Amino acid sequence: MQPPTLQQALDSWASGSHLGSPNARQTFVTSHLSSLDNLFEILLRLTRSPTSHPSSSSAPQAPAVGALAASLSSPYPEHQTQVSLAVLAMLRLSLKTADKAEASGAGGLRDEVEAEVREVLRGIPWHLSFKALDGMFKEWNNKGGKGRK
Repeated sequence: MQPPTLQQALDSWASGSHLGSPNARQTFVTSHLSSLDNLFEILLRLTRSPTSHPSSSSAPQAPAVGALAASLSSPYPEHQTQVSLAVLAMLRLSLKTADKAEASGAGGLRDEVEAEVREVLRGIPWHLSFKALDGMFKEWNNKGGKGRK
């Protein structure tokens, strides 16, 4: 028997979450989570401790973190920490390296990196992924289903 796929985990969250309507959750999965950056935000949320989340602290985000989030075109930039941005930078480095290799004639490497990222995300315990998805859905839904692209 094959282990569940990432899409099966997303579909399970969409059908089982108590937030919003089933149609809104499915739209969130098919539109918002079609972006690798937005999918990767699941892992980024798990790298941040609850006390480092901006809404749980009265301290403003450090200017260096904000600048790095902007330079990396970070998803959910206001929520990033130095650790989550380091993880995101590693993803960007992998994709950039794959793009350079493809430009040199090695085809399909970016797709391979993206597939491996999806495998990493698939391996996250569902209860942790679902907690991250609930938070992302709340933000997306509060913006009228327009969230970050």
